[in-house]
Amino acid sequence: MNQELKETSKLFRPAFLIGFIPILIIMIGLLISGIRKNEIVDIIICSIAIAINISVLCILQIPKLTLIIDQNGIQFNYRPYHKKNIAYSWADIRNIELIKFDAVSEFKGWGRKISKRYGTGYLTLGGDGIHITNKDGSSVTLTIIDVKAAEGLISIYGNQ
Repeated sequence: MNQELKETSKLFRPAFLIGFIPILIIMIGLLISGIRKNEIVDIIICSIAIAINISVLCILQIPKLTLIIDQNGIQFNYRPYHKKNIAYSWADIRNIELIKFDAVSEFKGWGRKISKRYGTGYLTLGGDGIHITNKDGSSVTLTIIDVKAAEGLISIYGNQ
């Protein structure tokens, strides 16, 4: 029986994005007040602030990491950087480890980042990751949500 882990994570969780709602409500209230008072400067400033807020919310929804671990190896796609899946076959992987990391101290943030210790990182969350070192010496670190499932699959497929 072939088992696989397929998970998708986004750069920011909904709870973070909900934090933008009070700012939007305040700006809309100020815009309505500016319209009622016929204050052109208030209308322009609030309209620009609302447009920027909505644009930031939309842009923050774009980055998404899809990770697949199966009998063929490990595949991932980090939108918007990759159009196709990046695949590492088990035969090409020299070392694989599940790690705990701090995105800020190890990678200087989230997204597509470089770390001296962990190579290229595709990070949507902090905390748990899978660090892959290929036989050619390159390495990549990916955010992982279901550590136990990944550990089980790596022990099954990674040792063949």
